[in-house]
Amino acid sequence: MTRFAAVALVCLVLFGCHAKPEPTTSPTAIVGETPKAKAPDDAKSHFNSGTKKLDEGDKLGAILDYDEAIRQDPKEPMFYINRGVAKAALGDRLGAIADYDTAIRLDRQEPSAYYNRGNAKLARGDRAGAIADFDESIRLDPSNAEAHYNKACAFAKAKDGPKAASCLKKAIAISLSMREDAKKDPDFDPVRNHPDFQALMK
Repeated sequence: MTRFAAVALVCLVLFGCHAKPEPTTSPTAIVGETPKAKAPDDAKSHFNSGTKKLDEGDKLGAILDYDEAIRQDPKEPMFYINRGVAKAALGDRLGAIADYDTAIRLDRQEPSAYYNRGNAKLARGDRAGAIADFDESIRLDPSNAEAHYNKACAFAKAKDGPKAASCLKKAIAISLSMREDAKKDPDFDPVRNHPDFQALMK
């Protein structure tokens, strides 16, 4: 199942092929980090409040806080990324993708925007779009094991054993825990008997 890894201002949120903002086969969601621009203090306060609520499971409350942060500072990409994660966690993947699109327009060098958008696309069945976003996220942050893992999930869903194994191998090289996750991850069922995949499970 897709992984979602979420990082937000002094707060680490793990959601669910890895981390899990979504309750389905979910990708790990990366919540935005500290706002990069000099956002107004009140906007930052709403951002922090939204992140705390998201961590506590209050997704609607988090969205309301992110809405206000965006109203006060519409040019801060992290506000959109975190709101996108909250929307994805509620199943509103199209709304999440729209927020990630905005974040990318504001900052094309932010890997978490591409990563989370890839997760949302994969959850909608857009494997090609998801892989393209994971590729860009990996280009910007090659050390993100979750992106390599979720890219492997996308290839596995397409029944492409060699490519799924190649991506998973990179994820495992960064984080050994990915091997154990893959052993029980149903996303890999279509390629579980492929020799390349089996070799990684030893």
